[in-house]
Amino acid sequence: MIKQYLNGSNGNMSVRVVTNNAKVSDAINGLGFEVVFCQKSAEATLLQARDMLFDGWRLCADPLAGYKIRFNPYHTVFLCNDEQRDISYDVLRLERAASHMCSPRRPAWENTAEIRADYCELDLSIAKTTAQRLKLYY
Repeated sequence: MIKQYLNGSNGNMSVRVVTNNAKVSDAINGLGFEVVFCQKSAEATLLQARDMLFDGWRLCADPLAGYKIRFNPYHTVFLCNDEQRDISYDVLRLERAASHMCSPRRPAWENTAEIRADYCELDLSIAKTTAQRLKLYY
């Protein structure tokens, strides 16, 4: 999905990283990407990223990659300033991800400190891999 969004770029692509994971914010900070750290829930972070779409930003990577069956309380979204694309798919994708986060099917046992720490590391791993791939095109 990264290549699909970055193909055809004019080489002046900016990348914005929106995250509620402090570890991601620290790890990505020196890579040349703009980092927006949100001290909010994953749902609120996803909706904040959605709102940035209306300012000309677009998804660089699928916000549900690695999260389809998980209710990770940490979420990192990569946006790029590609104004050539229609935003409707991106808006729907972020809203679907936000709605997934507040599903009533979320097990109560997932909200322990140990599980949250594991989810933090999972989000960090996915974000680092995504950032490394984006650097190939950035």
